[in-house]
Amino acid sequence: MIDSKQRDRRWFAAELRSAAPIRVHAGEAGVLYDEIGRIVLGHASLHGVEWGLWERLRLAVDQLRLVIDLRVDDPTYGRAVRVVKVGSEAGVWRPATLENANAIRLTEYLRVHGFRAAEAGPEPTVAFGPPHSALNPTAHDRSGHLYVSLPRRRAAESHGHPAPAGDQVMEVERAPPLALTATASS
Repeated sequence: MIDSKQRDRRWFAAELRSAAPIRVHAGEAGVLYDEIGRIVLGHASLHGVEWGLWERLRLAVDQLRLVIDLRVDDPTYGRAVRVVKVGSEAGVWRPATLENANAIRLTEYLRVHGFRAAEAGPEPTVAFGPPHSALNPTAHDRSGHLYVSLPRRRAAESHGHPAPAGDQVMEVERAPPLALTATASS
């Protein structure tokens, strides 16, 4: 028999798989994030940027203290962006090329934090530089920008139906609850 906690976990995982992706900054352009680092969206995108991708980039610019200029490369789903300019928060923005040390720092940061230098696939990917190079194993030339993407959800998944056999489906598990214990104060 399934207890209520197991049923809740299964429901939560199913809801996350079936929910449409959350997109942010639809129809907006300009400085959209300005805390430690800064993110500028050069051109408004009708559907915005997927929240998961936005959050990862936001963390990266804060950690590295960078300013980045984005273009949404996947206007329908917001799961891919091109970083066209990168600079330090107090410095000059430069095109995202291999001559830009900040662009290389951003690429390496993303790779260390779960992005693979690869063609779009079942995990977050990044591509930067000339085709068939260490940071860009694809056939596409990414010499003038850094391409960052999340895996695209299959249409069947996004409508609550199981993915076709042979496709990879990411299981979502909730983190165990924190043990909150009262401590005696002296």
